[in-house]
Amino acid sequence: AYVSDVAAQRATYGDDAIRRIGRDMILVREFELMLNAIKREGSYLGVPYTHLGPAHLSIGQEAAAVGQAFTLGAVDKVFGSHRSHGEVVAKGLLA
Repeated sequence: AYVSDVAAQRATYGDDAIRRIGRDMILVREFELMLNAIKREGSYLGVPYTHLGPAHLSIGQEAAAVGQAFTLGAVDKVFGSHRSHGEVVAKGLLA
């Protein structure tokens, strides 16, 4: 089983990258929460929106989406399928 070694990860990627990964996971989660609010309440932060289609959420999978996007370059592509908002959002967050 994988055992996290924070010191080794910091040494490999640097503190700025680790912070960016955390930020990106929060942004992907917020996007998913926004979709959920739109579906359940018909609005997000007071802005009304009608979405008649399905919203298959991937809440809880932010680390997987951000982790794979972190390894991609600017010209690499992501092809999503079911519950793939996180991958597309994470890919768009590449800095």
